[in-house]
Amino acid sequence: MDSELIFDVFNNIDAQEWWRDLEDSLGFILLSNTIETAVIMAETKEPLEITLCCQTLIAIELWLALRGYASNDLPDSMKQWLARNQHLSLPIEIELNVEKAMRTIQYDSEWQQEWKHSINYTQWLAQLDEMNQRINRCLQDSN
Repeated sequence: MDSELIFDVFNNIDAQEWWRDLEDSLGFILLSNTIETAVIMAETKEPLEITLCCQTLIAIELWLALRGYASNDLPDSMKQWLARNQHLSLPIEIELNVEKAMRTIQYDSEWQQEWKHSINYTQWLAQLDEMNQRINRCLQDSN
């Protein structure tokens, strides 16, 4: 049976809880660790859990924004956090892990399995493709 899911990187419970933790933390350690955890979990051959998918996507969106490739939907509170922290150095591990984390979410996650049965599956894929395009431009510009 098809279900109707709504995809919003910034407005879901898991992302909002992670965001509050990030606001309370110093620097980009949580952001980097979240993306790295998604990559490590992908190597276990188990589908990535939905909660980690949500957290990783918001971490990637913030990384993209810090690199000048922000989503048009970036909330004001995140823009303010980015402005306060833009002077800090980003860990290189993020750049090394971001593509694999995205591939895992898109192709080997519980979230992908859930979306696959949604009437909005193609919309979900299109939004992830748009993120992937920004990631690719960002990584190409850094070479």
